[in-house]
Amino acid sequence: MNLFADPEVIGSDVLQIKTVDLEIRSNTRAHHTNEFDITDATVYDTREELVVRRGQTFNVSVTFNRQFKPTEDELKLVFEFGTMVGYDILFKSHIYVSRSH
Repeated sequence: MNLFADPEVIGSDVLQIKTVDLEIRSNTRAHHTNEFDITDATVYDTREELVVRRGQTFNVSVTFNRQFKPTEDELKLVFEFGTMVGYDILFKSHIYVSRSH
């Protein structure tokens, strides 16, 4: 799945994601999960995964191709939380940052 839109396909005036930073280092320290192997690419494999604790806030930085306009742009964040062992359930949460009209 391509997370980032192609400006030639949808137009340059449409709000598009340029980068997403899960701030893994600072979030895992704040959540006391920084010792988990999965959060360190040098220990686990070439990936670093975000591990946070339920009910505790965390930070994510999103950079767009232009200024975000809350009264004009619609932004919905969808968080998916893996499957539980023994269950084929994908936990999904939708957060509306703004809604048009």
